[in-house]
Amino acid sequence: MKKKCENCAKWYGTFERSYLFARSYSADCGKTDPNYSCNAFVEQQKETLRKPIKKVVLESPFKGNIGFNIDYAKKCVLDSLNRGESPIASHLLYTQKDILDDSVPAERELGINAGIAWLDVADIHAFYVDLGMSDGMKKALEGYRNPNCKIEFRNIY
Repeated sequence: MKKKCENCAKWYGTFERSYLFARSYSADCGKTDPNYSCNAFVEQQKETLRKPIKKVVLESPFKGNIGFNIDYAKKCVLDSLNRGESPIASHLLYTQKDILDDSVPAERELGINAGIAWLDVADIHAFYVDLGMSDGMKKALEGYRNPNCKIEFRNIY
């Protein structure tokens, strides 16, 4: 749910907005809505920030309908942020223009290996499965395992 503050005209909300946006909202405006308090949301997120932030390696489909899959992956990143986590989605980062070309096998392999390296420090390996498990996701699941890294299957729809 998103709302626009009547006092400062900034957007705020719960699940669609990250706690960082809510914190900046709070700094600009102390208005309290009787149905929703941005300040209460910020206080709740401050409590979350006092806990160690879990590092998450995020997996979602990339190949196929790339534009749609990128939009989905961005929603997955936001979902993870809203859980108070620090996600990395290497398939969003390394496939950007002038970094790596996913259609070139050697560059694709380099990107996959760079993403796998993050599992050494991750707390959670999260697989977003609303769209199913792609071949790349299956490879990631069957590949490297860190005994200190929990595997989770998640949905956002």
